[in-house]
Amino acid sequence: MSNFNETPTLIVVGKQDILTPVKLSEQLAQGIPNAELVVLDCGGHGFLVESADVVATVMLNFLRKHNLHTTTA
Repeated sequence: MSNFNETPTLIVVGKQDILTPVKLSEQLAQGIPNAELVVLDCGGHGFLVESADVVATVMLNFLRKHNLHTTTA
């Protein structure tokens, strides 16, 4: 198991999120080693539903970048 300091972490936030503002996500990313922050131009707090295709692409790219993706049959 890898050390937490070496674990890649993806933080995604919607630019229009008023419940969890971008500033809070920026602070979170600064406090986690190897964190990557992605701010989506589309969507607010419900960006997972509002922009599902964009989120899926961001997540898959992150997993591929860190060689964490798997293939399915």
